[in-house]
Amino acid sequence: APERCEGRTGPESHNSSRNPKQADALYNRGAISANQGEIEAARSYWLEAIASGPETPSGNKATDSLKRLEPIMILEKAVDSGVTSPR
Repeated sequence: APERCEGRTGPESHNSSRNPKQADALYNRGAISANQGEIEAARSYWLEAIASGPETPSGNKATDSLKRLEPIMILEKAVDSGVTSPR
């Protein structure tokens, strides 16, 4: 997996104060992470986007993206634990 810069730009470094421009940036970082297969990173960025601007277009897109991400995360956990679907 590609390395992720955690420094000042990681989701953990952001203050969750409401800032629509920050929500835009965090949503975009989440989308990039998701496209790179970094599901946990995408989730973190989108949660921060929602906290930064819950009623903004980016906050709404992050909410929708998290809803779509949830089944993927459940499937990944099942695969990681060795669970297989019945035939």
